[in-house]
Amino acid sequence: MKRQLLTLVLAGSTLVGTLAWAQNDAPPRGDRNERNERGNRGERGDRPRMDPEQMRQMMMNRLKEQLKTTDEEWTVIQPRIEKVAEIQRSLRGFGGAFGRGDRMRDDDQPQNDVQRTHDELRQTVRDEASTEEAIQEKLVAYRAAREKAEGDLDTARKELSEVLTPRQEAVLVMVGMLE
Repeated sequence: MKRQLLTLVLAGSTLVGTLAWAQNDAPPRGDRNERNERGNRGERGDRPRMDPEQMRQMMMNRLKEQLKTTDEEWTVIQPRIEKVAEIQRSLRGFGGAFGRGDRMRDDDQPQNDVQRTHDELRQTVRDEASTEEAIQEKLVAYRAAREKAEGDLDTARKELSEVLTPRQEAVLVMVGMLE
């Protein structure tokens, strides 16, 4: 019994010492908005921020590699992938319940019908003077735009699937481009 108690005490003190050492050895976190000597790198500090176009290009390069396409095949597949991705982006939420999406979107990009009707609905809901009828009208328009975009997405996915091998189709299912 004494041996077990002694073993537990030693193990506990070793664990506490290890945790204390790891905490003291960790680099300081600093202010989340700190942009001093690290440059404009935000919270992560180790990676610079990329613009959306760079991210899209990286995604396309990665997909081309995963799909194992030739340059010739890629000229047929890439525009179809881009079309599916564009429609998927338009259907994603714009900030969820907290309405932060208006700051998340790049204002230089033209709005599609889903984004436009979403913004109109948000503005109508935020306006305390809006009538129930006005809100209902904007809600119907938003739902119609989403329904049309979902139909467009189904069509774009079918067109993409037509030019893929089963292996390529499986890869795109796994990454969420196809269902």
